[in-house]
Amino acid sequence: MEPATQHPRIGKPGPFRHLILAASLLMISACVPCLRGVEHVTRQTNYGHEFCRATIDPPAESGAEGGEVYPHCYYQRRDLGACRIMSVSPSGRLALWQDRSTGGLRILATDWREPRWLSQNFEGQVQHVDWNEADAQVHVRVPGKGVVGTFYSYTFPYH
Repeated sequence: MEPATQHPRIGKPGPFRHLILAASLLMISACVPCLRGVEHVTRQTNYGHEFCRATIDPPAESGAEGGEVYPHCYYQRRDLGACRIMSVSPSGRLALWQDRSTGGLRILATDWREPRWLSQNFEGQVQHVDWNEADAQVHVRVPGKGVVGTFYSYTFPYH
């Protein structure tokens, strides 16, 4: 076996090169499960626990103009719909997102069959989400109207 070659400026490969390679591959593979097999993903934010938010831009058919493309929320490759924001609880058991078309707030637990509405008629763009899983509550903050720097906070129970 030949000794490792030495780069003129960097030196010999260090003992951690295999560890760094393994960690890099693990980070890349962590993004895959949420959208495994979904094509034409242009942007993706992985929240862990198989939740993610992604923009999918299907190729335009010949002669057709592409419309606006919005991010959608996903759980295990399941499209939960167009969304503005997504937040996953610290345990990874729950996710909340703001529906793009209605502004309503939806929630999904990993053991529920279907998502539930926390509020169908919610006004304002969600800026921050705090989870209180011990009390089965989620706290949502939106900017106040008219006065810069003010916020409204709402608390929603979930079951």
